[in-house]
Amino acid sequence: MQRRECNFRLMSFAAACALALIIGIVPSAYCDTADCSWVFSTPGNMLGWQANKYSGAGVSDGYFHGTTTAYDSSLKGPFLGSTCPARSNHYVQIKMRMYYPDSPTNRFGASDAYVYFTTSVEPSYSSSKSVAFKTYGNGVWKVYNVRMGHLATWTGNIQQLKIYCTSVTGARTDIEWIKIMRDTTPPEFEAENMWTYEDGETTNDATPTIKVRNAWDQVSGIDRAEFYLRPGTSSSEDDWTLQGTDADPSDGWQFTFPSLADGVYDLGVKMYDKSGNAACWLDGDNKWIDDLCINSTTQTRIDVHASLVTKPVQKKDIGNNSNWFEWNNKYNPATARLPDSLETLIGRMGIPVFRYPGGCYSDTFYWKKSIGPLESREDQYSNGCNTQLVNRGPAKFGLDEFLRFCETRGMEPMLTVRFRWPGAPGAPGLDGPDPYAEALADAVDLVEYCNSPNDGSNPNGGTDWAAVRAANGHPDPYNVKLFEIGNEPWGPDPYGSPGNIGLDGASTYSVAFLTFLEQMKAVDPSIEVSVTSYAQADSQYDLSNPSWMFSVYEQTGSFINHSQIHPYVPYSCWQTDLVKLYQETMAAPRALDDLLCVQRQAIRQTSPDRYGEIRLRLTEWNINYGWVYDPSQGRINLPHAKTLKAAIAAADAIRVFLENQDIVESAEWWNLYDWVYAPIAADDVTANPVYHTLRIYNKHFGDDLVQCKVTGSPTFDYVQTPGSILKSQYDLAYITAIASISDDRESLYLTVINKDRDNSHAATISLSEFLPPGASQVDAEIWELNGPNVDDYQHPNDVGITETVATYPASFTYVFTAHSVTSFKFTQSPVSVDHLGFLRSLEPGTRVHVMNKVVTGLIDSNAFYIQEEDQYAGIRVVAQNANVRTGNRATIVGRVRINEHLERYIDAEAIEHDDSSVTIEPIAIVQKSFVEPTVSTTGLLVCVFGWTTGTSENYFYVHDGSQIQSASGNPGVKVYCGSPPGDGKLVVVTGIRSQEIQNGESSPEPVIYTRTAGDVNVIL
Repeated sequence: MQRRECNFRLMSFAAACALALIIGIVPSAYCDTADCSWVFSTPGNMLGWQANKYSGAGVSDGYFHGTTTAYDSSLKGPFLGSTCPARSNHYVQIKMRMYYPDSPTNRFGASDAYVYFTTSVEPSYSSSKSVAFKTYGNGVWKVYNVRMGHLATWTGNIQQLKIYCTSVTGARTDIEWIKIMRDTTPPEFEAENMWTYEDGETTNDATPTIKVRNAWDQVSGIDRAEFYLRPGTSSSEDDWTLQGTDADPSDGWQFTFPSLADGVYDLGVKMYDKSGNAACWLDGDNKWIDDLCINSTTQTRIDVHASLVTKPVQKKDIGNNSNWFEWNNKYNPATARLPDSLETLIGRMGIPVFRYPGGCYSDTFYWKKSIGPLESREDQYSNGCNTQLVNRGPAKFGLDEFLRFCETRGMEPMLTVRFRWPGAPGAPGLDGPDPYAEALADAVDLVEYCNSPNDGSNPNGGTDWAAVRAANGHPDPYNVKLFEIGNEPWGPDPYGSPGNIGLDGASTYSVAFLTFLEQMKAVDPSIEVSVTSYAQADSQYDLSNPSWMFSVYEQTGSFINHSQIHPYVPYSCWQTDLVKLYQETMAAPRALDDLLCVQRQAIRQTSPDRYGEIRLRLTEWNINYGWVYDPSQGRINLPHAKTLKAAIAAADAIRVFLENQDIVESAEWWNLYDWVYAPIAADDVTANPVYHTLRIYNKHFGDDLVQCKVTGSPTFDYVQTPGSILKSQYDLAYITAIASISDDRESLYLTVINKDRDNSHAATISLSEFLPPGASQVDAEIWELNGPNVDDYQHPNDVGITETVATYPASFTYVFTAHSVTSFKFTQSPVSVDHLGFLRSLEPGTRVHVMNKVVTGLIDSNAFYIQEEDQYAGIRVVAQNANVRTGNRATIVGRVRINEHLERYIDAEAIEHDDSSVTIEPIAIVQKSFVEPTVSTTGLLVCVFGWTTGTSENYFYVHDGSQIQSASGNPGVKVYCGSPPGDGKLVVVTGIRSQEIQNGESSPEPVIYTRTAGDVNVIL
């Protein structure tokens, strides 16, 4: 957590793009052509390039190499004459890696680099004929694309290039190629996405808005987006008409079309980069909307396609945070429990991932002081994101207590590692003479303490921390996987940040992070370590903080799989109009989606080969209205974090995270326990409104997402007002939804959010794909989160979940009340079965309701058989400890299954029975009727006679003349009983006809289960 002044805003798209377009470290597309190319592939051949102030310069192993001897070491290219006319779309491309010469792992951070040039118009070098960019000494090959053609001085014929690769002295520089390229690759973008319309969709909105997502360009940057319209009945390119242009990316690339009459339209987008390249609807179906039907009478509908699984549900998206000292006076080490009221609340809500020791407070948490006997633990201090240290006493809820707490409750722990800056002072009185080295050593020792086996291996040397852990009562490793280095080192964390926000800080942090990463993973390669990116900016850092994000990805992207950010929205401190504050809150999830797009762009720009592999952990986030309540300064909205509107926005935000799982791996709400932001209030008994949101996603949600589409939702516009943080957003749907299904595919979940402050909205819900053939209804368990007042933060107990049940057809209309979150759990309504023979035609998994069938026999405590009195059908019933007796009439609700022996049975979920004692006579089975294909005796009470053979401990065979030959070679029917009579006996056997597959055979054989010893009657 970070306590910030209330004058920051989400990073604008313009600021986020600014640095990336200068650096441009991505490979050029294959269609870009080189006007000049120098590939250093021949040993000893410098291709006319001269190395100035380099030692050991030369070409070998497929690249130029040399070590800088001064800050102004340079490479000067050959004279080009008239062979390279300047073009406005030119850029210089350099494939290069740099590091200190002893090893590629001996790194340095960002450094200043320049491309100078001369032309036939101006044959001398000057600053007006140069472009600055940043290079990175991380030992990894990178392709640097440096835009040149936009300069007015890039004209005539290019005569010569001079490249200053770095200002670092002693930098090993390897270059594979240098090229002058033409930028002919258009930008990439998506016009079809979850926030706007899709092909063939129907809407009642006459003024549709398109917002482009994931827009980026590899070299020059995006210049503008144009928005076009044509009649949906046309396929002619000539019928496209320009409707508007957006050249301001600060609120994303978007456009609202003028009012359109009811009809069918195509909506297209054309995007230009600054080199003049354009991409449009001809370049992909995701760049236009085909056949959008505008119908003013359209009603809202929600189509859930249960058969179309899109991705597994990442439960880590519903995690939480803890400050270590908050439990000091709550946690009982003797019982390893919190007070019962807290345990109950936590258990009912669920915490998949739990982060510790807590935001800024991790900067002054020393884990080695938090282990061992309580009486020997030293005092710990906390800093509330400032320089004031507060003595909190010994950590009673220390590292071991936290990890055991997670272990016993099935939570995955996440640990934030204390970070210090190389060469910088640490926390006064707490850190030693070298705070960085101490923090690094503590981090490496922490991995050993948590994860190393207690076998003397001691992978880090020195103290055997696994043995210390064992002595502290936990011999087995905790196997902690999730670590992050520093809390918010980009910002004002006093001991975890350099105080110089920007590229220098990002470079220092990145180089230090890679050292942490390598040494920690040397102890346990399986751990997952997050680097700190950037997700929001104080207004004074608009230009520099994006540099932190891009610079960190430039230097660490080749090594990481995870990055952590802390987005807090809407961060509206001063808004006095409660209706506008509500609208801004409901726009916050859209802003989070924009933020995720910026992160995608940053990763793609800087580490294109890792795009899709680096994922985000939102290790702190919440619906936030500032960190300070000070009416004298107009900061009045802090308590609104405890309102129903915050809970509704949180529900929509989690939906966004789940739908963006390509980049979001986890999201941890800040905080679990406090008076303002937390789901659980500090009185130990009150559940704040957001508690119910988290509970819905943890306890009333499935295992896999399925396709869910909302059409025809009424919409609203959020318009930014002075003092608001979020940019304007248009065509935001009041009704949003997300659907999921259980692993066994028998429970379907639908969460619907109505963000309308004042109005209920009806929607038609279609679930047809969920029901098997023969089923027509669903049973619904409905949780509705609501309350009387969206702005009330003084009565949190007025907000809660109302639980109801209902039965619906596969398509039904439901009215969603104003300002609500409604979560359905659907199960198929049981099919009423009049005759057991009908079960043979039902799909496995079909839920059935069987009434008043006679129990013919108990097989064991978990299985029995029922039968029709007409003796035409019977079936096995599986139930735990079913309290039924032979002769009872049983009514059963359950699902039809097929077991490993290919026998149908009912997997019972509910059983009722009477105390009757109905007698059913067995069917006499003679000879081939056991295997006659037109006769189904499986599940029936039967009687056979014949000679015994193949006697074993609990079964024998009856050679009954049916010509059955078992897989073991015994003739006759296998009979299970408690005391077999021995071979060579003539017997009459009564029992339940079942079947089993023996000895790996593919087809089942008939078997009989006897019920009592009297079922085997020995005649001779």
